[in-house]
Amino acid sequence: DRDISKNFGEFKAINHLSFEVKVGDVMGFLGPNGAGKTTSMRVITGYLRSDGGSVLINNKDIEQDPIFTKSMIGYLPEGVPLYLDFSPYLYLDYVCQVRNIKNSSKAIKKVISDLQLEEVKDVPIETLSKGFKRRVGIAQALIHNPKLLILDEPTDGLDPLQKFEVRKLIKNLSANSYYIILTHSHDYDFKIKAAEKFIGQGDKVKFTIRFKGREFEHHDIAESLMGRIREKMEVVSKIEQEPKLEGRQFTMIFSGN
Repeated sequence: DRDISKNFGEFKAINHLSFEVKVGDVMGFLGPNGAGKTTSMRVITGYLRSDGGSVLINNKDIEQDPIFTKSMIGYLPEGVPLYLDFSPYLYLDYVCQVRNIKNSSKAIKKVISDLQLEEVKDVPIETLSKGFKRRVGIAQALIHNPKLLILDEPTDGLDPLQKFEVRKLIKNLSANSYYIILTHSHDYDFKIKAAEKFIGQGDKVKFTIRFKGREFEHHDIAESLMGRIREKMEVVSKIEQEPKLEGRQFTMIFSGN
């Protein structure tokens, strides 16, 4: 991405964003709601047109060569649309037809195995749990073996074991020549473990961890997590305010690059 900007009226959703993701990188976007993370993903995928700058994928501009560049992207949006009366297998077969994937049965078998969907592959999607629906969404993003994988809240609705499996899958994908961008996950522990690079977007971002219950029960946990976030964020951002305890919450302010 080179100097990307996007406005909605007078509201500046993206303010001159530039970054590079190399083969094997896992990039994480951190920031509060409204910081422009999902908007950035939509611009990168070509779903939205930027007001300035350019998106290059393998040195191809997404606006000048949209068919080629979009064929290299696997995208899991925040609320992935699924055909609820389809089974996962039928839905993935449909995605293969839309993408003109040859040997679709082999591709479907692989992602069903990778996402552990064997036991529900023939069950109507509308009857699946939120976690299984999320896995079907990840499967459709992987079905065409993309080089750039963009995941918006990839662990939303998953239990701890499923989150671990997704994190392991992401690491395996990054080791096999994928570019990966994670975005908008409120599960910051997952984000810290899965991502190697971070971008905090906006002029200044206030990052807060709140905790409930008696202070001595959660103080150490929150302080440890905030320290890990600070360690990651200072690589790409300027720390404007060191983590500090304010009542029952830790707060840190940083400037995104």
